[in-house]
Amino acid sequence: MRIEFMQCPKCGSPLEVEPTARSATCTYCGSRLRVTRGASGHPVAVLSDIKDDTAIIAKQTAINHLRNRLRNLLQERGRLEQEGQSRVKAAEATVSTSLREPLELGDMGRTLMFLGALFFVGGVYGISQRALSDVGLICFVAGFAVFCFGSLLCYVGETRYKKKQQRLVSEAQREVREKYDSLIPELDEKARSTQARIAELEADMDRLAREL
Repeated sequence: MRIEFMQCPKCGSPLEVEPTARSATCTYCGSRLRVTRGASGHPVAVLSDIKDDTAIIAKQTAINHLRNRLRNLLQERGRLEQEGQSRVKAAEATVSTSLREPLELGDMGRTLMFLGALFFVGGVYGISQRALSDVGLICFVAGFAVFCFGSLLCYVGETRYKKKQQRLVSEAQREVREKYDSLIPELDEKARSTQARIAELEADMDRLAREL
């Protein structure tokens, strides 16, 4: 069988290879070699370790890039969550500006309750005085009626206020959810795919390291 000669690119030692050989091992330094053909057809040895090392470096670079991307995705997700919560709080804080009508109704009811209480007390005093008994009775009844009507206005105003406040807050929360609930799952999916790709590259690096 015809034998061809080439030189180890690492230690310079002469090597003997068969014409059909695609790989060889240097008997002097133990380097793993890939056998290629030069322009003249003469066999040329190339270090296999260089190719493997280059692949490991490339994979490590890709992993670092993906880790940076994953960190940015998680930061963006946190920013969106904080922004959504801030918008809900801001909406809740400004809800009172849209609730003047029930607030004014409650204020009117409290004013009437105060006036009714005054008339009621005046009526009690008038009844206790014989000369003012008729006037006192009228004031007593009127004061009681005004006080009850004011209490009713306060109840209606407070009920309307709570219902309208709840509705406005719910609308604000829904608007925020509609905007951010579609963005956050998209970021989560990108983060999961990035983590899966990192795990895949790390497994490839472990395999290449074992082969070296």
